[in-house]
Amino acid sequence: IVIALGALGLTTRVAAFVPTPVVFGVVAGNVLPFVVGTFEALQTEGLLVGAALAAYLVGRRALPPRVPPILPALVVGVALAAVTGRLHGLAAGWTWPALTPATPSFTPAAVLTVVPIAVPLIALHANLTAVGYLRSEAYVPPARAIEVTTGVATMVASVFGPCPICMGALVTPLTAGPEAGERSVRPWAAYAGAVGFLLIALGAGVAADLPAL
Repeated sequence: IVIALGALGLTTRVAAFVPTPVVFGVVAGNVLPFVVGTFEALQTEGLLVGAALAAYLVGRRALPPRVPPILPALVVGVALAAVTGRLHGLAAGWTWPALTPATPSFTPAAVLTVVPIAVPLIALHANLTAVGYLRSEAYVPPARAIEVTTGVATMVASVFGPCPICMGALVTPLTAGPEAGERSVRPWAAYAGAVGFLLIALGAGVAADLPAL
């Protein structure tokens, strides 16, 4: 369905009618839980979270645009956690992530359960939001190619489970917006983000231990 939407250009037509403030509203809705979570954590870990938040604000004010303010926040947070004895080793140690093929089950119940959720999430919530944001930054994203590619990629990924492949609506503003620095260097933010996600994928075998760490 996602491939068909892209091939027919339907998502592109919808994107043309979606006002930019609506796109920003969706992005803000994605970010809001993290903001709320920060202030909730202040109640239990005031020193650690407060120091990281302060480092973020100082970095945002003092550092050049090419240095993301989240970097000093991460450094300060990890350093303070280590000094105060909050860092612990991984219980199971690092292992390679396992890709286990899972044969898709074509049953009416599975189709009716997954499709009404997966298609809007991929085509509207993720791809449409990302394309709308890119256009607001004066880029010209290939909307049809994005839809077709994500549709094909989701079909390939389904061999390993119901994993939708789509544009990162939460990541797009970080790599294509002013937070990524001057316009001439913003493409590097996408490459840096991709490398970061690959490193996270390599650590997927210990993902359950990371919050405890």
